[in-house]
Amino acid sequence: MSAPAKWQVALALAEWKCANIVKRGVGPAMARYNTAKAALRHAVNGTKPQKRACADFETTVAGIPCGVVITSYSGARPWRQHTFSGAGPGDCDPPEYEDVEWRLVDSKGYPAQWLEEKMNDDDVTGITCECIKFKRGEGDEY
Repeated sequence: MSAPAKWQVALALAEWKCANIVKRGVGPAMARYNTAKAALRHAVNGTKPQKRACADFETTVAGIPCGVVITSYSGARPWRQHTFSGAGPGDCDPPEYEDVEWRLVDSKGYPAQWLEEKMNDDDVTGITCECIKFKRGEGDEY
């Protein structure tokens, strides 16, 4: 176990007890105690705390409201022929289609892997189309 994490929990607990006695600063002391306990739990289990993400837009999956975070987007590129001398139809780049990668988060912003498992093909296609519409309309705001 992590000795510094245990020490932080003991200090936060003592601070919280003192705050309860003097009836001042109980909320912040309890928040520090909970944070120290979470750090100790992660140190013991060898895990990392989850980070909250701000959803780009909201949708529903299987009737459950959730947020969508777009992690990667590349716009479509049309067919392009090179213009160097002697270039012919064989010297061209094929068209590239829009590509988007996304993930679901719950209403508080935490990753919702359990919700992605409930998705069917129609949900995936629908959310992918929503992501593309969102990214296309993003430039219109400015």
